[in-house]
Amino acid sequence: MVASNRVEVSTGLLSAVADPIRWQLIGQLSADDTRCVCQFRTEPEIPANLLSYHLKVLRAAGLLTSERRA
Repeated sequence: MVASNRVEVSTGLLSAVADPIRWQLIGQLSADDTRCVCQFRTEPEIPANLLSYHLKVLRAAGLLTSERRA
């Protein structure tokens, strides 16, 4: 991996987990955990659209995977 690419990846990961809400969400997961979005809780509680945004940031950083269910 080229050094500048490593810096970009590291910066992306750090900025993803630097937010207190996203850090809380990561703390609620384990490697073999599968959860519905409705099972996440934050303190302070945040609206569903904001929770969705934070989960999207974590997915974009490669820290979460997701799948849609009917």
